[in-house]
Amino acid sequence: MYKLTLLIIIICFTFTGCCSVTRGVKQEIAIQSYPSEACITIDGIDCGKTPQSFLLTRKHSHEIVIAKEGFKNETFLLRSQWSPLATTNGIPLLATATAWGGILLFDTPVGFAAGVLTVVAGSAAIVAATIGLVSLGIDAGTGAAYTLNHSRIEAHLHQIN
Repeated sequence: MYKLTLLIIIICFTFTGCCSVTRGVKQEIAIQSYPSEACITIDGIDCGKTPQSFLLTRKHSHEIVIAKEGFKNETFLLRSQWSPLATTNGIPLLATATAWGGILLFDTPVGFAAGVLTVVAGSAAIVAATIGLVSLGIDAGTGAAYTLNHSRIEAHLHQIN
């Protein structure tokens, strides 16, 4: 029982993450074209020529247009979507439910030390679950809980006849 309780405490605090800290609110996008030296427009703003990399916000989708004189333009839509990594903020909630369910249904603490350890594990699980909820809220608000569906764009431009 002591090992299980200690494992639950470790899991609760290990997986309580914050994508705002670990991943940031922007994602690097590499853009290149064939042929190179094509103009890049991101969300209607001219941003230079290929090849180049940009840091784009994860929270919003972005339209990227690659254009070169004598070639047909290529348009790409980077979609913002919920990141599976943000879901790790919810692991402490599952650990809390597991800890209390296990304590209430299967374990009967024997002696004072076991009782104290049970209370500490339960308290740690509640604190970790609260941190997980706060982290999830922060990540959703800042956009760090999202990811763009591509991290690299390659435009193969075709000549206009």
